[in-house]
Amino acid sequence: MNRAGRLLAAAAMAASATLVFGGSAAYAGTDGPQVESPDKGASVWFEQRGDKLHIFDQLEDGRAAVGLWKAQHPKDPNMRVLCDPVWNTKGQGYQVDAKCHYDGKYREFPEGWRVEYYSCTGNAADRTIGTCTMSNAKS
Repeated sequence: MNRAGRLLAAAAMAASATLVFGGSAAYAGTDGPQVESPDKGASVWFEQRGDKLHIFDQLEDGRAAVGLWKAQHPKDPNMRVLCDPVWNTKGQGYQVDAKCHYDGKYREFPEGWRVEYYSCTGNAADRTIGTCTMSNAKS
C-alpha cells in the first residue's frame, strides 16, 4: 500500500475506534504494561526484545482481539511509523504475537523511539474496530 493509502487507512482506523486514554510509559530496553480493552475482551502488551506486540483474546464474545500500534522518534515528531493492525481471530484463550508490519516490511524500532499501542476488540468479518484503551511504551 502506498503512503497516501496508509495515511487514509490510519485516518479511517482512528475514526472507527473510540479511544480511552490513561496509559503508562516505559523507555528503551523495557517492556510495556499489559493493557485491557474497555470491554475486557482483549489484552495487549509490548515486549521490547524483538519489538513484538502480544494480543490475547480474553472473552468468548464473538469479537476479535485487536492490537494497534505506532512508533515515533523521540526528538522528531515527523519521523513515525504506523504499524498495520494485528487481528487475533483465533478466539478466547489464544494469543497472537506480531512484529510491526509497515510499508510491506517487518520493522524493529531504534532504541528510544516512543511506542504507543492500543488494546481493542473488533468485528473480524468487516474489519471494524470498536473501543480501545491506549498505553505508551518506548522501544
